[in-house]
Amino acid sequence: MIRRFEIVTVILMIVFASSISCAEDVYSLFGKMYLSGRVEYDFTNTRDFITNTEYSSVEKDYFDFDRLFRRGFYSVLTIEETSGKTKNILSLGDIPTQFTSYTFNRNDLSGVRWDVRSEKVDVTFLLVPGPINPIIGQDLPDSGVGIRQVSKFGNSKIGGSWYFRRTPVYGIDAETNFSNYGIKMEATSTPRATPKGELSEKIKSTALLLETYRTIGNVIIRGEAFRIGDTYDASRSVADNDDQDRYTDNTLSDPPSYIIPGDLDKNDNGIFDYKDDILLFDVDEDFLDESDRNNNGIRDQEENDHDPDYKFDVGLTGAQISTEYKTAQKGISKSIDASLQYAFKGESGLSRQKSIKIYTNGRYSRNLLNKGSIIAENELKFVRDDIPDDTWSYAGSIPTADIDIKTPMRKEPDLALMIEQDELEFFDLSSLSEVEIKRKDPLLMQNDIINTLKGTFEYTGIKKIVATARVKLQYDIDLDGKNQHYEVGVA
Repeated sequence: MIRRFEIVTVILMIVFASSISCAEDVYSLFGKMYLSGRVEYDFTNTRDFITNTEYSSVEKDYFDFDRLFRRGFYSVLTIEETSGKTKNILSLGDIPTQFTSYTFNRNDLSGVRWDVRSEKVDVTFLLVPGPINPIIGQDLPDSGVGIRQVSKFGNSKIGGSWYFRRTPVYGIDAETNFSNYGIKMEATSTPRATPKGELSEKIKSTALLLETYRTIGNVIIRGEAFRIGDTYDASRSVADNDDQDRYTDNTLSDPPSYIIPGDLDKNDNGIFDYKDDILLFDVDEDFLDESDRNNNGIRDQEENDHDPDYKFDVGLTGAQISTEYKTAQKGISKSIDASLQYAFKGESGLSRQKSIKIYTNGRYSRNLLNKGSIIAENELKFVRDDIPDDTWSYAGSIPTADIDIKTPMRKEPDLALMIEQDELEFFDLSSLSEVEIKRKDPLLMQNDIINTLKGTFEYTGIKKIVATARVKLQYDIDLDGKNQHYEVGVA
């Protein structure tokens, strides 16, 4: 049983089967603070809190169970044979595979992989029957095939990749490394993304990356340069964090929104479960999640887009310098990350849009005598970003065949203007037509400094009980003096 509660009443509510608190906003001179806590008790003796899964008694709802199975379990049959210095490996089932980050990179595929490995050359053959992202309750005919070869020369490697699913993806990559430094490069192309045009247009369907790195003790220093073409499209072969939905990218029925990760919309109604009836779902909005790389105010996992999880977004050209420091010993871990990124989009001149991001992030975690743990994290970042990243939102559904509703909507002046400006669209799906509204990026990060302090305390000292308290303090300084403050993920 899940119920909401205030942190100050945690002790009184601990006897209940399960309790969840909602985020409470506290305003002060120091910014905006969010508090949250959670207590769970398992009366059924079937819950494993460490892995957050159930041993048995899984709800038999087909929609939810299928998602749980695909996301939580992997089944692989491997046959291995060695002849001299050559090894053959045949894998059947769920086989996480990566060619390169921009050609083929999947962690949830189900197919057949054959690896031939030797001292000088490694070859991988890949067959993925069915759609790359199966749609719940639908049987769609589709398949993909790929091959990758890596030639090894001492400390260096050169690879070539090809994958085909309706359209081909080509890639070459190289890497050389020594004791404490190395260089990587990757060049990939999706030529059918621009079927016609001059060479300058074809270049827009390519991705180029160069990375150098050096290690000094526990510190890693990286320098990266990138250019991702405006029309580059490897969405049929690179993983995407918004694919676990009832519609998926690259299908006919793929409206621009209504795409919510299955874990967050179990009843498939287009509403995040943490905004739904709290008695129905064990879901709590993760307000500590600050993953919003494009700075449009929407968490990346909750944002629908056609692009997979590329490290750098489509259409961007730029460079990044970063450092990482990590250490762990005797139940204590520390890390410090820092990064400087400059990127631009569009042709030179007044129409070019730019983004500058500077951030540092420190994280400290410690086990408390096997009774729990504490995590403290602080992020300070400066962002000057005028690149708009618009998204779509689900507004509602109307009967597809009911012209008495659609026609008046199209004639209403405000709605007609939105339709003309491509800010409102109808998507006919079976008996219902979904109404989608464009959400324009408010561009609240054009010249801002944001400091975010986050803390998590977890107590496990009582058998089968896990109590969690979380806090976040975020302060935004608008250097333009417009008093337009940025926040992400808090409704």
